Amino acid sequence: MKVAFGTTPLSAALVLSLAVAGCHQSEVLGEDAMNAGSGAGMGAGMSAGMSAGMTGGGAAGMVANNSGTSGAGMGGSGADTMSPDDMMNPDDMMPGDCAVAHVAAGGDSTCAVTVTGALYCWGRNAVTEVIDTRPERVTGIMGDVVAVSVSMGFACALVEQGYVWCWGINDHGQLGTGNSDDERAPVIVADLDDVEQIETGFNRACAIKGNGEVWCWGAHSLSAEEADIDRTPVRVWDRAEKAVQVSAGLEHVCVRDENGGVHCMGSNVYGQLGAGTDLSSEEWLTVDLVATDISAGFEHTCAIDEASDVWCWGRADEGQIGDGTTGEELSNAMVTGRPTPVRVDGVSNARAIHATAYYSCAVPWMGPTRCWGTNQFGALGYGQGEIGEVKLSPVDATALDFYLPQLAAGADHRCVVRDSGELVCWGANSYGAVGDGTLEHRFEPVSISGLACD
Repeated sequence: MKVAFGTTPLSAALVLSLAVAGCHQSEVLGEDAMNAGSGAGMGAGMSAGMSAGMTGGGAAGMVANNSGTSGAGMGGSGADTMSPDDMMNPDDMMPGDCAVAHVAAGGDSTCAVTVTGALYCWGRNAVTEVIDTRPERVTGIMGDVVAVSVSMGFACALVEQGYVWCWGINDHGQLGTGNSDDERAPVIVADLDDVEQIETGFNRACAIKGNGEVWCWGAHSLSAEEADIDRTPVRVWDRAEKAVQVSAGLEHVCVRDENGGVHCMGSNVYGQLGAGTDLSSEEWLTVDLVATDISAGFEHTCAIDEASDVWCWGRADEGQIGDGTTGEELSNAMVTGRPTPVRVDGVSNARAIHATAYYSCAVPWMGPTRCWGTNQFGALGYGQGEIGEVKLSPVDATALDFYLPQLAAGADHRCVVRDSGELVCWGANSYGAVGDGTLEHRFEPVSISGLACD
């Protein structure tokens, strides 16, 4: 179903939500994000991720790791990409549907890549205000899509040939085209190749190249000043230690190097850089942690260490760092943040982490997914709960009673890919981000159909 607002209907697959991403927000907020968690102010209330995904993925959009388009990470919360060999028999899927290899959510939009490389998106169209409540095929990308990352009003896709294509809002140069023109159809990012991983933050995008360098484009901060904007990709990481993962939050970016070192830069008002200070930095600050996975939320960051334990730092007023305390209980000068990593009790054996706007989730190697923070629209995966309900420590995501290869989170909705390749989504649905053909909020996962293999 499409819904147009004073404009000719155009698939929302081509221009994505201008609402808050899984870890980003800014001048314009989606209806669902505006209602999110009590006290979740300017910075917290991700998506994305992104990473972030999100993660994120991000909101994440990654080829091999789960941050950010894993984001949440912030904008684009994403997750591990599955191969056809990881899937169950296609006959187990709904008739006519294709198994999903990758999913990303951000703001009021969602995108998914099938095992055959077909890209579908749905939700709110930031430019035309068209809503797609079911998956719509994205066309115009040259190459085989292997990953996608969704953020605040824009999205980016990575093709197997190593190029990045972006579309949507471009006021802060987030499309990487060298200008400020919005794009309804995908356009190739200028002067960028050999890319192996992508991640979208609030109004910024980053990529890791095959040589381990990190390149980013878009705005460094919420500032609209041209001096804070890179309209084409610039190299931000070229150290001897190759980058293997990047995750972007509202105004900060974190990198994990090949030795597990974690390094962050950007805004640090709540200690989200994890270096023991509240001073922002345009230089990389090193976190005292060796990690196997990272995820940057709105204004907090989480990581998994070599023992599979989870650590978080940064903004804490909605329980998003999972240490059992809120910002109101903190007595240091940060008031609502933790400037160094704190261990999340009650989570072990973790293989993937997702930090979003005001909650976080850890996916274990075995056992139930555990989440903490604000349960707006059933975010934590155990049902509706009370309005504004906050879990200061991890709880089991009982609605996710199946093995969880992937998780992606937008502003107030989230999606997971089951081990069969089936895609399920739930949460706020005022703009069709869930993708079930309705505008009804869903507090428990519903299966999403309409993603064909051809």
